[in-house]
Amino acid sequence: MKGLLLIVDDDPTVLRATCSYLSHQGFVVNAVDDAAGAYALLAAKRYDCVITDLNLHGERIGLAIVAQVRSLPSRIPIVVMSGYASPSTREEAERRGADAFIEKPHSLLELERLLDRLLRGDPPGRTKVLEQIEG
Repeated sequence: MKGLLLIVDDDPTVLRATCSYLSHQGFVVNAVDDAAGAYALLAAKRYDCVITDLNLHGERIGLAIVAQVRSLPSRIPIVVMSGYASPSTREEAERRGADAFIEKPHSLLELERLLDRLLRGDPPGRTKVLEQIEG
């Protein structure tokens, strides 16, 4: 097992495809489509990484999920995804505690590589993670 992941996305097609791919790559994946489900799972399990969409059901709830994860005693890597990315959105997500920001659409291989790097604990810099993947 590569790691236990929590994925939060309100798009059922994206959620299904992401979960299927990452499961086949050796991750154990729990998936929900809203913040309430994410909060319940975060209270019940210790995740190795949380991946959340920025906008859930028309609101920027992903940042609240980032805050909830950061309030936990353990340091869990967080990836924020968004199809509505801008430099200021990326900066805000990172300022609130996201370790990485990835724009939709993205390749699932790109996401897997990012997760592998984050779960290995390197590199610690958020920008470096994205530059290595994109470069």
